[in-house]
Amino acid sequence: MSLSPAANRGYFGETIESEWGLAVQGGLPLSIILCDIDYFKAYNDTYGHQEGDKCLKLTAAVLERLVQPLGGFAARYGGEEFIILLPEAEEAAAAAIGARLCEEVAEFEIPHRASKVSLVVAISGGVASHKPSGRDGMAELIGMADSALHQAKQSGRNRMQLYGVYL
Repeated sequence: MSLSPAANRGYFGETIESEWGLAVQGGLPLSIILCDIDYFKAYNDTYGHQEGDKCLKLTAAVLERLVQPLGGFAARYGGEEFIILLPEAEEAAAAAIGARLCEEVAEFEIPHRASKVSLVVAISGGVASHKPSGRDGMAELIGMADSALHQAKQSGRNRMQLYGVYL
């Protein structure tokens, strides 16, 4: 399952390479948000895998709806994890978008009685920004977002964490 026929991890890899090159050429920032659904295994155990698939699709739709008009790109990264690429987004803008993603997913009000943080589906995420200067560094940027995601989970979930700073 992917967000759309092309928006999967492989397509994300192609897209970030292209956007990375454009950012290098233009001296522009590039931001990543790596997020996942809080307590998704418990969701599947409670509601079943078919409902879990619906939850993933609904969450993906919320993410896409918010970031596409901003020039962003959302993709399924693996399991219940999503990655969002925000070309030309400075750190503050990316952090604001991340916070809005949490709000939008919660406002969709998908019930999640097995969650330990919310009565509805919630997401946690990590935000990282960088101004690329060469072809290398993509993996590091994703790693920074992943590290921030883990910090968000350790801090209680249902939140965004800017790499190095709590939001």
